[in-house]
Amino acid sequence: MKSVLLPISPETGAAVSDVGGKGASLCRLVGMKVARVPHGAIIPRQVVSRLFQGQGARALRQLAAAWGAGDDDEELRHRFLQLPIPVELMRALAGFFRHRDVLIVRSSAVMEDSASRSFAGHFTTQMCRRDDVATTIQHCTWESVRSGFLHATDVHAPAEQRLAAAASSLALVVQVAVNAEKSGVAFSRSPWHPRAMMVTAAYGTCHGVVDGAVPTDTYVVHAHHSSAELTYKTEMTTLAPRLEHLLPGQPVETPLGESTFHLPYDNLLALAGVPKALAGQSTLSDDEIVEIGAALARIRERYGHEVDVEWCMDEGDLTLLQARPITARSTTTGRRAREAHGRVASPGVASGPVCVLREVSEVSRASAGDILVVSATDPEWLPALYKAAGIISEEGSPLSHTAIVAREIGIPCLVGVEKATRGRFLNGETVTVDANRGLVLRGSRARGRSAVSSPSPTHRALCLRASHLHELEDRPTRITVSALLDDVMSRELAGPLRVEHVLQHLRQLERRVKTRLHVEWDLAPESVPPDPLLAALRHALGARG
Repeated sequence: MKSVLLPISPETGAAVSDVGGKGASLCRLVGMKVARVPHGAIIPRQVVSRLFQGQGARALRQLAAAWGAGDDDEELRHRFLQLPIPVELMRALAGFFRHRDVLIVRSSAVMEDSASRSFAGHFTTQMCRRDDVATTIQHCTWESVRSGFLHATDVHAPAEQRLAAAASSLALVVQVAVNAEKSGVAFSRSPWHPRAMMVTAAYGTCHGVVDGAVPTDTYVVHAHHSSAELTYKTEMTTLAPRLEHLLPGQPVETPLGESTFHLPYDNLLALAGVPKALAGQSTLSDDEIVEIGAALARIRERYGHEVDVEWCMDEGDLTLLQARPITARSTTTGRRAREAHGRVASPGVASGPVCVLREVSEVSRASAGDILVVSATDPEWLPALYKAAGIISEEGSPLSHTAIVAREIGIPCLVGVEKATRGRFLNGETVTVDANRGLVLRGSRARGRSAVSSPSPTHRALCLRASHLHELEDRPTRITVSALLDDVMSRELAGPLRVEHVLQHLRQLERRVKTRLHVEWDLAPESVPPDPLLAALRHALGARG
């Protein structure tokens, strides 16, 4: 009988078919001795599949039918989470992690982190206390099998066949959680800089970096020099085993010393302040940049292809959290992509109606062909991301979850677009994401129209901003509603945008030009369901006559 728990070690001699892509990669990294790898073990796929199949054939048929119809069956999920973990597995875990307090459970599907497709951002990672590892294994198994079912390569296969394949191809990795001083993601080939590596870095654990939730420094590493784009880093994620006892503003211990607790971030993770003395400094020293670059080069040579690596610094030592192949296309087209209005995360051009999603509970509103406008995402957003024609992200770096998934599925994506979910784009409005140039344009592939985030002189004249009125020799009598909205939303508003704000601003413009302005409606076609604000605004403008 095979062991129910295999150490992450080159001596394990484990094949991908037994331990999955992530598990096999971690074993290889340990054998390379290029840097530390957190202590951990692998639950082989044969053991994990036993957990899932414990529901019985009838329950699996019901679950396949529910997932195939797009329904999350909460009763079956609850039943699954009540199933016992095999006693021999619990004994093995208790002995292996006897003196460890906080653990992390990660998916390791057979197809995950493969040379042909990495499935980056598709599967699940969850943190827990050692005493809660059984429940966390169940949660991680359920969510990962569901993701494997929804995103199976053979989407036309019968639902029961897809579920059986997903349940039988999943292994799990259990490791000691690292409370890092600094962390980030590194690409052995920069997504848009030819012949260079790229490293993102921030203080604290890697969770805030990967989720795009904290400011990061970006380093472009060439053969003999590097360049840096630094940010002012105000927050970081850090382990907080007693999170439930903390209140905002209270002191919290971090690897960087005492800091201030801001908010809970996730299970056992806190969002805390970065010490002011470090906030404006480069996260990485020159020696650390060289060390990470050298590790990337060795891993790339050993793996035989370009890689992206999650890393951290633990008590000053470089520690590798995972390494996987870069399977997405590069954004490099011979020159650096323009970043004036958004950072290019995935290249391409796409047009469609805007769908603003502010919470994961809203993902069901997304329709095929939408341009999604989001703040940041995690694996729970995948159903919406897979429907999108393009993505505009308010937060995040080019190596955030949103960016990685966009490159994985091959749709254009811009990150770092300011105020994207706070009124700049309206539901139903048609826009073009030109992620070859870092622009968002009004209308469908609206070449020649001005960029949303930087209006041209002609657009500024249309907007009739008060500061420009004295420069206009010909007083216009018409204004498009998109120009009017753009001007209103560029100003500081007391609360969310309302119809009253738009009408008040329109009256102000009319007083300045001393004539009545006719508002031309140039937004989404009638076939696109209107945003409630747009519907109310259109009615109000029509009542003006």
